[in-house]
Amino acid sequence: MLKETVLQNRDRSVFGKAFFVDGHEDLELPLFGSKIAAGFPSPATDYIEETINLNRHLIKNPASTFFIRVMGESMQDAYIRNTDLLVIDKSLKARDGSAVVCWLEGEFTVKTYKPAGNKLYLLPANPKYKAIELTEGMDFVFMGVVTYSIHDCLKNQL
Repeated sequence: MLKETVLQNRDRSVFGKAFFVDGHEDLELPLFGSKIAAGFPSPATDYIEETINLNRHLIKNPASTFFIRVMGESMQDAYIRNTDLLVIDKSLKARDGSAVVCWLEGEFTVKTYKPAGNKLYLLPANPKYKAIELTEGMDFVFMGVVTYSIHDCLKNQL
């Protein structure tokens, strides 16, 4: 279950909605004990070893986690593609190289966080896009660190 929350700028103007995880709902799914070969098929017999709860597996801090869907191709070389669903943890501190979600100049963006000396940059992972230097006075809000990108494997097959 997701809880809807209105997102506001510092001046309390609304710029969007976020959906946070309600950490009370559990969904246990089977986890096979064998790993799957991505190259040649494995002759190993798969069997269910245990169950996995995706809420617990993907979300370490439920109160500070939300989902957001990607729109655009600026992070394609980081395997974050258009329409992917991102899991964002706003309690984590961005480190050099972290994929982060920010509110920048009127829209959400996902980029790679890059401190360099006394400057901060948001780097795309696609040569068609330019790096963004964060400067004083920009409309900027750090929203959180990307912890997972969920890709719909069926999307391009239909």
